[in-house]
Amino acid sequence: MNPITKALDEVLFRIPREILKVVFLEPYQHYRDLPSDIKERVRFMVLQPRVLVDCNLVSGVETRIDLSDVASETVDGGYTTVFQIPKTKTNGRSILSVFDVTYGNLFSAQGGHATYSYGRASPALQLASATMDAQLRTPYVGSARVELIGENVVMIQDSIILPQTLYLRCSLENEENMSNIQARSYLVFSRLVELAVKAFIYNSYIIQLDMGELRSGVQVGRFKDIVEGYSDAEQMYQEHLNEQWAKVAFMNDATSMTRFISLLSGGTR
Repeated sequence: MNPITKALDEVLFRIPREILKVVFLEPYQHYRDLPSDIKERVRFMVLQPRVLVDCNLVSGVETRIDLSDVASETVDGGYTTVFQIPKTKTNGRSILSVFDVTYGNLFSAQGGHATYSYGRASPALQLASATMDAQLRTPYVGSARVELIGENVVMIQDSIILPQTLYLRCSLENEENMSNIQARSYLVFSRLVELAVKAFIYNSYIIQLDMGELRSGVQVGRFKDIVEGYSDAEQMYQEHLNEQWAKVAFMNDATSMTRFISLLSGGTR
């Protein structure tokens, strides 16, 4: 099971099936290919165009990309370089934002000089190096003058000619099925989807219910009461997205979380 499957299952438990049928199935009953699966319609109409897009905007997956074999174009007298990063470098995903570039591998401070990462050093040596890192600031060899100017198109500006060994630190989209999310976070994601569906139901159907009563004298009773109860779903969705899900998504990104803890503790960057 993945987070999307769990969330769609929860929608059927938390929202009356009759309301879901009226909103997501009945409008298409005159089409030749009548959708028979409520969950598939919810996924197509709410989860994909809104929830997954918002999740990517709030938080992605931090990674480093080796640019040494990526095609580039140098402009501005050789001090601005544009890289067109292929999707094979990002597992088919788009880059959401870029943070910086580093020249060489990840660095550690030893004797005040930048060296390559620990590799297969013993735990004792790693601990000793981390202790030195806490006392001596890691010399940062790189640049933050990097911009995302198109889909997977990155522009780097610097006052020196870029070396051959270059790594881009950036944020990628979440996996298509949100498989990068830990199982214990599924319920938080399910709540986000539930609120999005309720907001969609309210915005799509509340006016139609009022018009039906005014023009046809149709008594909608409990159906309308439930839909009206979703009036604050949009506000709750925004709050849950920015206050709850943003934190959970950040903690699910192991690279970002490890980096954050290291910065707080003065350890290895």
